[in-house]
Amino acid sequence: MAKYTIGESIIISVIIGTILLYLLGMSGIFSLIVMGFVATYLTVESQRSYKVGGIAGGFLGIILFVFSFLTPPDLPYELGFNASFAIGGILTLALGLIVSLSICYIFGSLGGLIAMKILKKRVKTTKYKKPFKQRRFKNNKPKKVRNSLQRTYK
Repeated sequence: MAKYTIGESIIISVIIGTILLYLLGMSGIFSLIVMGFVATYLTVESQRSYKVGGIAGGFLGIILFVFSFLTPPDLPYELGFNASFAIGGILTLALGLIVSLSICYIFGSLGGLIAMKILKKRVKTTKYKKPFKQRRFKNNKPKKVRNSLQRTYK
């Protein structure tokens, strides 16, 4: 298990996620879960949380959004311009960013949660065990002999 900080593990997992998405052509949900798992797995044990996987998923969501925004769409030969279409397009763009970030965060957190469940250290504790009692040793001194017939009463 590697010992990286949160930022380093997120960068490594985003690189792995983009490789899984574009070069290997895997499903988006599967790559987000794997990326969240890797990000959580690579972090230092004291900083490990499922939120690290969610943050890595959110960064990949931003990268996918920007990449999709910059790629040109297939346009028809004739375009009609209307001001209501432009306003509706901006609202759709903002809503698409919010939805894509939330979905990527959820699936990245799911991968981080799986990693947390697998990497969780199991500590055996007994809740209702009696406390440890120390054994008392007898003194080896001889006991004082008492005369049982000679008693004095006060």
